[in-house]
Amino acid sequence: MSKSKKIFSKRNIVLFIVVLLILGSGIFLLGTKTGRIFLRYRGEMGGEGFIWGINGHPGGIVYKEDAINSNQQMTLLKNLGVQWYRNDWWNVSDAGRYDMIVEAAEKNNLHLLPIISTYDSRTFATATSTQLHDTAYSFAYRISSRYKGRLNYYELDNELDNKCIKQDVSGYLTSHYDEAILRGLDEGVRQGDPQARTLVNAAGWLHYGFFDRLLADGFNFDILGWQYYSGDITDVSSLHINVAQKLASYGKDIWVTENNIQNGTYGNSEQQQADYIAKTAQQISKLPGFKAYFVYELLDELNFDTTKPQEAHYGLIKTKLVDNRWQVDSLKLAFNAYKNLISSSLATSPSSPKASLTPSSSPGDSFSAVPSAASSAGLTASPKSSSAPSVSPSPSSISISKKLNQSFQAGVENVNSSKKSRWLFNLIGGILILAGSIYLWRSFRKRKFS
Repeated sequence: MSKSKKIFSKRNIVLFIVVLLILGSGIFLLGTKTGRIFLRYRGEMGGEGFIWGINGHPGGIVYKEDAINSNQQMTLLKNLGVQWYRNDWWNVSDAGRYDMIVEAAEKNNLHLLPIISTYDSRTFATATSTQLHDTAYSFAYRISSRYKGRLNYYELDNELDNKCIKQDVSGYLTSHYDEAILRGLDEGVRQGDPQARTLVNAAGWLHYGFFDRLLADGFNFDILGWQYYSGDITDVSSLHINVAQKLASYGKDIWVTENNIQNGTYGNSEQQQADYIAKTAQQISKLPGFKAYFVYELLDELNFDTTKPQEAHYGLIKTKLVDNRWQVDSLKLAFNAYKNLISSSLATSPSSPKASLTPSSSPGDSFSAVPSAASSAGLTASPKSSSAPSVSPSPSSISISKKLNQSFQAGVENVNSSKKSRWLFNLIGGILILAGSIYLWRSFRKRKFS
């Protein structure tokens, strides 16, 4: 057989046409709105989409339904631009108490990350491992079965490494820990909803030995959570340990479920808080294996101001007590720093306007986003200046897509912003698809295959 016949064999022609059709379809898809969204989502967000979230405490004093209620919280979350809301769910006999927050999240197209907790310091020291396991299993099963298909992720208690860790150890060895509650929670969740995913967190520092212990014992949770305040996760302690690299070595998705500057704005300025959050959130979003970042927290909990002031000022929003009812006061600088970073990362618009909030006329109604006129109500983004806060993301934080290792995103964004480019991609893709189809049809019709 001659070389020309080998080149134009039936097999080679079919492969050429298939490649032509696939290439044409891909280029055509790139020129469509659906294709641009899909490609930007896959390319810019590391395959599954980076998660931006924040913590809150529905049911807490400031977050109660007769204070800053569920609907108000959801409006604040949407204003901020986060997609996820992480909050603690304590062991109660009536699991239905959480229906309100679930319904509010669903109504606003927001996701919840419930922290299901049964830890009780009063019983932990005396209860047997079987008792701890069974209590945890029962609560986790009641929750996951009740919200099956509505909630897909569950965090198994909070910072159990601190509760399971032995005294006078640093936490980097597996022998530093004991376990029981986690297994009960994990088994209960999976029994109630086999499709749900579970997350186990640690309180940061050098407590990765906790995960070594769990994995060595065959505890196969889905997502690894990490929490830390101040500092750099790539340079921890005087030993300069790259904890981020260590966590990535486990091969699991990593979610930073709590982060802020230590003590929030108690002992730190609003500027310091905003700068730290903007810098750290950007860093986390680019680290290998890291898929989510949650700020701690949405609202100041000033009810702690006299007893635990270091816990009272972590919020991105100030609160105040008016007629014995907690209300939103004003946005801190960190609110817009985080908002602008999220907006820039998701590329929802060329620039993200500052958010302002004004209370509704009647108690219990949700807050609404309004233009700068909200300043007359004293709810400007910065209590120190009416101008845009200086904590807007730095040039480096708003040009992530321009980095060499992310040039693909930049190309997609150019397509997204240019009608001419979209028409060109549609035209080229359409021509390739048409040419391939005609060639295929003619080849089969004339049956000239060797």
